[in-house]
Amino acid sequence: MVISPPTDPAEIGFLGLKAPTDPTWRWEPPKNAMRVANWIVPAPEGAEPAELVIMSFPEAAGNTREANIARWTSQFRADDLPPQPEVTELEGVAFPTTLVELRGEYLGMGGGWHKANYVMLVAMIASPDGSVFIKLLGDAATVDGSREALMRMLEGLHAEE
Repeated sequence: MVISPPTDPAEIGFLGLKAPTDPTWRWEPPKNAMRVANWIVPAPEGAEPAELVIMSFPEAAGNTREANIARWTSQFRADDLPPQPEVTELEGVAFPTTLVELRGEYLGMGGGWHKANYVMLVAMIASPDGSVFIKLLGDAATVDGSREALMRMLEGLHAEE
C-alpha cells in the first residue's frame, strides 16, 4: 500500500506494479483503506479539479466486470436516464485492461449532492495479483484535459523489476 507521497512525482509504485504519473497531479493521502493512491488533478480555468485514485480489491463474488459497470452506471444520469457506458478493451498494454467511460450528471454513491457535466473513466486491470482499478472522476473539462496523461499511465503500467 502507498501511504506516503511517491519520491518521484512522475512515477508511482504500488502492489508490485509501476506506472508513470503526471507531475502536475497533487498527491494526497488515500482517503480510505480501499485506496492505494490518491491524486487531485488540476482543473483548467473555469472548471473544478478531478480526482484520480488507484484501488485494489481481493477477488470475491460480486467483483465482476458486469457488476462494476452496472454500479458505476447507477451513479450517473443523462437526460433523466442511466447513461450508456462506453466500454473499450485497451491494446498495447502489459495487462488485460478494460476502460469504462460514463458522462452525465454524477449522483455519487448515496450522497445528497449531484454534479452536472461529470465524467468517470475507470480502467479495470487484471494484474498478476488481482484486480486493480484506476479511476479518474470529475468535471468534464478537467477529465477530458487529463485523458492523455491517464492513457500514458495505463500504457506505461508494468510489473516492478
